[in-house]
Amino acid sequence: MTFVLEALAAAWDLLMEASVYMLFGILVSGLLRAFLHPDTVAHHLGRGRFRPVFKAAVLGIPVPL
Repeated sequence: MTFVLEALAAAWDLLMEASVYMLFGILVSGLLRAFLHPDTVAHHLGRGRFRPVFKAAVLGIPVPL
């Protein structure tokens, strides 16, 4: 029983530490949604094989940092 409680406490601690970054990500995604038109995003990331994947990877690199 103590293992379950320790696992839940560790999960709660992890959630509390990650919540700031999750809220920041939600805020940034909301700002991007408000200021970027979906057609612009689809134009840059929608067609092709290599170029859209490269652009998405480059744009996604700073997210975890």
